[in-house]
Amino acid sequence: MESDNVFISKNALCDLLGHSFENASAPLIWQSENGDILRVNAAACAYFGYSADEMTGMNAVKLCPDLDAEALKTEWREILRSGSISLCARHICADGGIKHAEIVKTLISTGEHKISLVTVENVSPLKQKTDEVQFLYGIMDMSSDAIFVIRAADGRVMYANDKACVSLGYTAEELKDMHLDAFRVHPAEWGSFTAYLNRLSAANVNMLYCVHRRKDGSCYPVETSLKTFVRDNEKYNIAVVRDISERLRFFTELEDKNTALEKLNDMLSAEVEERTKKLLFTEEKYETYVKNAPDPIFFTDESGRHRDVNGALCLITGYTKDELLAMDFFGLVAEESLSDAKSAFSDMLKTGRASVSLKLAKKNGEKFYIYLNTAEVEGGVYMGICKDVTRSVLLEEALKKLNEELAERVREEVALRQKQEGFLFEQKKLEDMGLLINAIAHQWRQPINALILYIQDIMDTYDSGELSREYIHTFETVCKDLIIHMSKTIDDFRTFFAPDKTKTHFDVASEIVKLMKLLRVQMHDRSINYRIYCICSGEMHDCTEAPVWGDCPEGRTTVYGYLDEFKQALMNIVYNAVDAIEEKMSGDDIKKGFIRIEIENMLRQVVLRIKDNGTGISPDRLPKVFDPYYTTKEEGKGTGIGLYMAKMVIEKHNGGRINAGNSEEGAVFEIVIPKFTD
Repeated sequence: MESDNVFISKNALCDLLGHSFENASAPLIWQSENGDILRVNAAACAYFGYSADEMTGMNAVKLCPDLDAEALKTEWREILRSGSISLCARHICADGGIKHAEIVKTLISTGEHKISLVTVENVSPLKQKTDEVQFLYGIMDMSSDAIFVIRAADGRVMYANDKACVSLGYTAEELKDMHLDAFRVHPAEWGSFTAYLNRLSAANVNMLYCVHRRKDGSCYPVETSLKTFVRDNEKYNIAVVRDISERLRFFTELEDKNTALEKLNDMLSAEVEERTKKLLFTEEKYETYVKNAPDPIFFTDESGRHRDVNGALCLITGYTKDELLAMDFFGLVAEESLSDAKSAFSDMLKTGRASVSLKLAKKNGEKFYIYLNTAEVEGGVYMGICKDVTRSVLLEEALKKLNEELAERVREEVALRQKQEGFLFEQKKLEDMGLLINAIAHQWRQPINALILYIQDIMDTYDSGELSREYIHTFETVCKDLIIHMSKTIDDFRTFFAPDKTKTHFDVASEIVKLMKLLRVQMHDRSINYRIYCICSGEMHDCTEAPVWGDCPEGRTTVYGYLDEFKQALMNIVYNAVDAIEEKMSGDDIKKGFIRIEIENMLRQVVLRIKDNGTGISPDRLPKVFDPYYTTKEEGKGTGIGLYMAKMVIEKHNGGRINAGNSEEGAVFEIVIPKFTD
């Protein structure tokens, strides 16, 4: 018996797919190869806040701030290769709001045409929720108390902050999912802590008290504040735990001291009567002390009037005792300190004591400085003890003036140092230009010799009667090529140090190829060869003669920075490599020198590695190679400014970084330069 076959027409199938597309709950988009939106469903319009007509024909770059034309091309190549891609993206909606989404782009073939079906899943709420949790964890990690998040259902630790890990001696990974009983000691094992913890528990109903055991086995008492919260229908406890070992130690010491104080109190009680009898005699003795004290002392009432003064106050102010008793304390205060004196007097009346530095005036008008301590000695009567600090104040003012002068000298020295460094930079630049001129001289020597030989040859050919039109044509072509080559060398040199005071886009690989061509003849004369390699998408290309870009899907190694400074820094590193190779060749360790330059093209940066087979850098010198004025060369052969300048140029001016190291053959310098900077 034959089975029945069900056939669906092509139109019916298209209608069915279109209906499914329009009524899908997830936002769906048909997108062309270059990112143009061909069709959207209702869910996509609701997600982005645009109408279908507004979105149709719009380019995906407008909706995604992290997307550009180059990224679209990269995505399309990956879709063609694998059939679909998944990625995370940010979207800008019609109202300007930012949404986070997970996107799946699937290849759809429609006859000869190919498009991608884009499925969008909004993950903004999940990201916000995750960010909030991470924010709370960050706050907990800054706490000085140990904090645990415990699942109430089984008593297991879900989270422990840094303080909790340090207190218990476990890592966060070890504490996660650990049961409380793994480090919480049973009350029966509290030992010497038992009595104190029971007393604390009885005194504070809002706290829990127990003992924790560290990973090393030692125990310590803790005070715990517990809060409960519910998340996703599951109950959790947040425990804020504080080590109270010091508090219990204080309780122990306090009990011992209380016992000692009780004994002492009995002894003191016996002495009270005897001391009371001696009180009158003591008061008379202290009155004698006050009168004969070397420091000025006065007694004043609540209005500021002097009730009594000693001889030292009379001596320092130049007034007699009767004159001082006829005036109040404010009469001694200089005008510039009157506000401070009144403020201190007000504090004294409120709190019973005050301290203040004041400037006073003597009877003859001379000014001096005192530090005053006042305290209430009996109801409404206050004693003031003055300390003459005139010498200290004058010394402090002199020191302040000296510090200001030193600060000015430091600023002048810094400015001078900066000027000297600028001069050294310019001097280094002129030195580098001299090296390039030397390289050009090497490049010109061969074509000039060739021109001389050709000129001599044409005369010999003429004399021998062999001069023909074909020979003249060959002579003209060769001479033109040699002259053009020499002219191009001049152009390369002229543009190499063209001043660039503003940042610009430049291609790292192209500039390196140009530089090495300028130095080629000079390096060849020194028996040094070089090769330049570009690494792109995991493949390596020989770019010694010119950059090779045909097989590179990521684009050129273009960066944004100061081209002139970059070339100068690069030349310093190359000449350092040449010097290291020549030093090694002078010892007959190698016969040929070699410099290998690798340029790796990455998504947001270009990585440049310069390797040589020279002497390398000894471990003790490696940390100092970028220090200013540090050089390993003989006296007169190096300033120590080249690598320092290279580091300044790469890191401070071009926003990159530079590192030095060693390989099996010699030194390695790695330079990382961002493609884009803010």
